[in-house]
Amino acid sequence: MRRDSYLIPIIIFCAGAFLALSVWWMTEGWEREDIQAQLNHQGALHTAAIQRELKLDIGVLVGLRGLFNASDKVTRAEFAIYTRPIATRHPSIQALEWIPRVSHAFREAMEASAQLDDLKGFGFTERGAGSRMVKAAVRDEYFPVYYVEPMAGNEKVLGFNLASSAIRRVTLEAARDSGKILATASINLLQTKEKQKGLLLLAPVYRWPPATLRQHRQALMGFTLGVLRLSSLMERAQEHFGESNDIYLELFDITAPKPEQLYASAGETPQAGSNVFKAQEEFEVAGRRWRAIYRSSPAFEQAHQRVLPLFLGIVGLLLSALGALYARTLLIREARVQTLVAQRTDELEGSRSRVTAILKTAVTAIITIDTHGNVRLFNPAAERMFGYSAAEVAGQNVKMLMPEPYQSEHDGYLHAYHTTRRPRIIGMGREVEARRKDGSVFPIHLAVGEAETDDAPFFVGMITDITAQKAAEQALLESKQKAEEANRQKSDFVNMISHELRTPLTVLLGYLPLLQDERMMPDKAMVAQIAIDMDASGTHLLELINDLLDISKIESGKMELRRQRVGVEEALDTVVTQLRPKAEAKGLTLQREGECPAASANADPFRLQQILINLVGNAIKFTDSGHITVSCACEDQALLFHVSDSGKGIPAAELPHIFERFQQVDNSSTREQGGSGLGLAITRQLVELHGGEVRAQSTPGAGSRFSFTLPRWEDDDGEDTAG
Repeated sequence: MRRDSYLIPIIIFCAGAFLALSVWWMTEGWEREDIQAQLNHQGALHTAAIQRELKLDIGVLVGLRGLFNASDKVTRAEFAIYTRPIATRHPSIQALEWIPRVSHAFREAMEASAQLDDLKGFGFTERGAGSRMVKAAVRDEYFPVYYVEPMAGNEKVLGFNLASSAIRRVTLEAARDSGKILATASINLLQTKEKQKGLLLLAPVYRWPPATLRQHRQALMGFTLGVLRLSSLMERAQEHFGESNDIYLELFDITAPKPEQLYASAGETPQAGSNVFKAQEEFEVAGRRWRAIYRSSPAFEQAHQRVLPLFLGIVGLLLSALGALYARTLLIREARVQTLVAQRTDELEGSRSRVTAILKTAVTAIITIDTHGNVRLFNPAAERMFGYSAAEVAGQNVKMLMPEPYQSEHDGYLHAYHTTRRPRIIGMGREVEARRKDGSVFPIHLAVGEAETDDAPFFVGMITDITAQKAAEQALLESKQKAEEANRQKSDFVNMISHELRTPLTVLLGYLPLLQDERMMPDKAMVAQIAIDMDASGTHLLELINDLLDISKIESGKMELRRQRVGVEEALDTVVTQLRPKAEAKGLTLQREGECPAASANADPFRLQQILINLVGNAIKFTDSGHITVSCACEDQALLFHVSDSGKGIPAAELPHIFERFQQVDNSSTREQGGSGLGLAITRQLVELHGGEVRAQSTPGAGSRFSFTLPRWEDDDGEDTAG
């Protein structure tokens, strides 16, 4: 007994010490894996930040290309106005440039044109011996830096022929042939005194949309170019990461067979070794492939180290010593063993009681079943969820809580699991449907685990009602679809209105050259016709602008009505008289029906006239033959106006949407007649501002009828003067 009282504790201590050292070694390995994972994560975030900054800068270039695509000619002043604000928002952009394609025949003209823009001494240049800038040699075509902003600090590059460099010429030709925005290899910036590396982004601009390689080469007009400072780009990407100073970054361009270093963090490079962690990310940048290599510094490793391995080792040794001491104590005090066993038994019973209490008070529904699928436990949360009492469910097959097809498949699934031991849901969670006592079906999240006791194994199901979550997901999806539809409608409207604005401007600008040269002055009849066409175009342009201003005022809540007493007969006669010549010009009859001799509206007279002109004008526009009728009827507290026509009518599917903003009936008539498409939206808003309502009825092929109400004018004593 005395010998065992020392031998057994020593064996226990040695075994415990070995186990503690093993745990320390394992946790040390896990910690290193965690540090590596943290470095990988920080590297991925940092790479994403670099890509985000590059996308923002590329987006600037796309916008600049759009400026040239939208205009026949962009002047140097227009280029400066557009690009100067960009420098403050994008510090990584050293310069934005316009690189036109210039044949040798137009070289002198282009140089002279630039000199007229106060660029004295401007000429096409290229690098000569000793990297000095010299006059560009004679070539078939040139790609000079013609516009540059900001001008300060970038004067050296004006006139520089990018095609004089073989490497840059390859990128120019690749961008030209592909139509894509491409980047060059790194360059030493001419604009900076210190030696800084930069990057050129080239976006081709075409005179017309090309479809073939030959058309790409023929249609090329030039390039918009962005000069990026790589150091500023990296500094901007690092602003969002507090731990970036603890990570050393090296950035390489690996497009060429020999990688080229683009950037390296300030400070000393961590020496490669067993204690240095390394991660790398590769990504595409405008046709080139970059590699970012991240190395940990001692500060990074120290920030992510934990005391857990050392703590576990020390605790393990202490526990081993305590275990040995305890074993020796047990051997010495053998008489107390039975007491300790009884104490542990009592603790086990207490634990069982606590488990039972937890099951009863748990918010989550918990159900246990045996290997045959029969319910053994049905906690109160499950009773509340399914509407059954525990007594009703106990001993019944759990499939009574399932709708089809789960109910029919459940027994087969249990059999397959017992046979193959391959789970489909056990040990994991999934979303399924369940059925309550009242027969209603609802979505749940079900997690099933398998447990074993001395008598038999059983399964534990944890069930959460996710009805609210599914409803929220559906609402979010519907909101997203509505937002996408609104954005699509707005884009269609912007495309349409840009076309409508350009059409009258084209007429005006097309006639001006005929009137500027006295030698080419047409005869008086032609001048009169030109004046009529220009007046019509100007009027159409004014109508479009007024529609845009009105819808803007209404949406911003700044539209104010100047209500007063307006005679209905006078208002209708004014509109009919004003628009009758337009109707008769199309062979239509515009007439009045009904009379309200004493009726007066409580309205803004200008806006009432605008409402009537919009509705009658639309009727004239979309009626090819027949008649248009304008009428008014008196109701108790309101006046009811009608505008009817015998036109083509409106399709039933489009009728509910005709008063919406950014909405047009998509048919050939709409496109032929033109217009902003805002008239009916403005009409509805103006009517509703007066406290009335507007509606439309239409039968395709038979005509349409638009009706709206306005409040009647009442005297101070409340008596209606229009009655």
